[in-house]
Amino acid sequence: MDYCDEYRILRMVGQGAYSRVYLAEQKDTGIRVALKILEDIDDEVHTLAMIKEEVSIMQELDHPNVVQIISHNEQSEVKINEGEVETRFSIAMQLAQYELFQYLFEGGEEFSEKEARWFFHQILSAVESMHCKGISHRDLKPENILLDDEFNIKITDFGFASRRTMSDSYKGSSYYTAPEIHYTGSYSTECADVFSLGVILFVLVSKRPPFRSTENPDSYFKAIRANKMENFWKMHCTTRELKLDFYTKEFRDLITGMFQPNPIHRISLADVKAHPWFEGELPTNDEIIHSLSSRQEIIQGSMTGEEVKISDSHQSLDELCREVHRGISEDNEEVSEREVAPYYPEAKVATQFFSSSDPEDLFTICANFSKNTAGNFKISDKEYSISMELIPEEDETDDLGTTDKTSVTLNILKVPDKNLYCIEMRKTEGDLFAFSSLFKLLKEYFNECSISLS
Repeated sequence: MDYCDEYRILRMVGQGAYSRVYLAEQKDTGIRVALKILEDIDDEVHTLAMIKEEVSIMQELDHPNVVQIISHNEQSEVKINEGEVETRFSIAMQLAQYELFQYLFEGGEEFSEKEARWFFHQILSAVESMHCKGISHRDLKPENILLDDEFNIKITDFGFASRRTMSDSYKGSSYYTAPEIHYTGSYSTECADVFSLGVILFVLVSKRPPFRSTENPDSYFKAIRANKMENFWKMHCTTRELKLDFYTKEFRDLITGMFQPNPIHRISLADVKAHPWFEGELPTNDEIIHSLSSRQEIIQGSMTGEEVKISDSHQSLDELCREVHRGISEDNEEVSEREVAPYYPEAKVATQFFSSSDPEDLFTICANFSKNTAGNFKISDKEYSISMELIPEEDETDDLGTTDKTSVTLNILKVPDKNLYCIEMRKTEGDLFAFSSLFKLLKEYFNECSISLS
């Protein structure tokens, strides 16, 4: 059994540069948590200092819209994958099941401005609380904005957070970083957070990024940088075949203020709170619950599934394994049988669907999809799991596509007490928008194989 101190490790649900995050269960109480465990790395002294600072900051941020630390231990006894017992740094955190943006991308249309305002009030409240304590997040992005069971915002991942109001280090993610981080020696960390918040708000209402990057500007950010915001809005509306009044005047004015490329001219959090758009009408709690519950139904569907049909055009799993030199030994004898990992509802993602088909057939289709879609892929010989790397085309220009590599894993999981399997896609690295597009391709591929998705 895999464990970390008093927690039984159930499965990995995420990973970063220095750590992995697991769904874990407290042995005595059965309470499930998100358990972050530091990896065994070379630069241990520097990384330990970063993790300790992250813990210190999170402990200081007692806010209802910030993920809370339950406990931490610098000398945890950890045993994973039948390995030796090792001593690692661990952090047990409050479990929040969904990313807000999974509801946006997989749950239907973009949010209305009224709905976006409801979420943005909570996000801004949390960030304002940080800034009042002299703390800047520095990595505000959709993946770090979660929802709890009652659809309340929970901001997470304070690995880049800083107590310094000025910084000269590069932190953040391509789509969301303020331009001054790339071009100036020193920048205001709070002002950079405001820019990132503007990107998040734009995506909530648009279901697409405002620009590709502030470091290598596309035509969208060039319009912002040249103070030609009218062109910026026209390009977005034209691309999506929208009327120019799709975005309200107040929304456009607020985003313009938050996107000011010169931080001296960018509006502050206080300015955002006092803005007419921010002070606009909010939906009731019942309206939000109804909206998100409807999106949740779209995401989850019913727990039923029909069998898949493997076509003659599909390569066998053994052939694919030989091609990537994984899963089959050199003398072509099969290795030990793969195990189907269990499905845990607490670790569910929006990028999943279900089928009653044989897991071997499902995995064969996943492997064929990986070969047809990914730049690189590897097939596990222990579990029904495939790692994929999606490498973008070099000639992408103004289509808001990413130029970064996107890495994902495809997993087949067994639903307990049912003849049902979950086909799950998880992002391990890269761009959220490319990941969402890849999941749509996966569902289309399964549809072509005559599988009934749910």
